Amino acid sequence: IHVKFKGEAHTEWCESRNQETSDGKTESTDTMHTGHEEYFQVSYYLLGSNSGNEIEIPAGKQVYNFTCALPPVLPSSFEGQYGYVRYTVKVTLDRPWKFDQETKMAFTVINAFDLNLNPSYKEPIHIQLEKTFCCFCCASPPLSVDVQAPVSGYVPGQKIPIRVEVDNKSNVQLHLVKVFLRKVVTYRATSPTNQTKKIKDVVLTIQEGPAPAGTTKSWDLTMEVPPIPPSDLVNCNIIDLDYDF
Repeated sequence: IHVKFKGEAHTEWCESRNQETSDGKTESTDTMHTGHEEYFQVSYYLLGSNSGNEIEIPAGKQVYNFTCALPPVLPSSFEGQYGYVRYTVKVTLDRPWKFDQETKMAFTVINAFDLNLNPSYKEPIHIQLEKTFCCFCCASPPLSVDVQAPVSGYVPGQKIPIRVEVDNKSNVQLHLVKVFLRKVVTYRATSPTNQTKKIKDVVLTIQEGPAPAGTTKSWDLTMEVPPIPPSDLVNCNIIDLDYDF
């Protein structure tokens, strides 16, 4: 019985482009971009050895315990649209003169993420937006939106207090103010050339409103962080994971 532990990251996506041939025709070509990293690989014989000597396993249910010491700093497990950080264990039953039997399953690794170690996570969030509306050649007074949160770092289950202030000096009603929590994933490929692909997905939305023309409004909102993978896939060079508003 052979056991193999493995930790790896992989990225992959296909890009199509049209190009003109020498005879003036247009044809489509596909390029597969990939990246790969391996963090560790541990394998050993749980029962028997590579010497080839046969061992007979008694009939009935048999239980064999096994362990693996993981490297100290690993990126957290992650499954995305164009890549993953994955940890697996594969057990192979080597049967002489017969096909081997294999079973493989993934296990989850979560890297401890201490918000206190990075001072930037203690910095407040402050977002300011301004828009004017044009009617013929005249621009209206501005519509201003100010969004604030006390710190930048949060953990799943924690509630983010968000202050939204709207100063609508325009003549247009603002029907809704939406605050999005977005997951931003950057995938990197190293073959055949260095390429990146950034994907932004909305994780959570809260909203408030309206703010009629010529009024000032303010709301104190709360956004509870859902169970999502931690930011910063430490020691992973081909996938970046971050969150923003």
